[in-house]
Amino acid sequence: MKFADNLFELYYKHFDTNDHLHLFTQSIIEQLDYEDLCKLIQECTKEELEQMMTTYVLHQLKQKEKKIVSLTHLNKQNDSHLLIYTSQGN
Repeated sequence: MKFADNLFELYYKHFDTNDHLHLFTQSIIEQLDYEDLCKLIQECTKEELEQMMTTYVLHQLKQKEKKIVSLTHLNKQNDSHLLIYTSQGN
């Protein structure tokens, strides 16, 4: 993707490590408007679109998985508090 190549060049003109790469990339993309984003997507090959969608969907699935694990853990904690409370009441 030409956009990624240009972004890579721009980033490494200013930084020596990839410590700020995520923030740099996010800030550049946030400055693009809807039409700019659509144009970038239209310039992608099918393989690039597949890779982009796969990365996005996997990220979303991992986020949902984290929420489920968090809620499960929270429910287990609440259940144990409930058991402690109930056993103390007897």
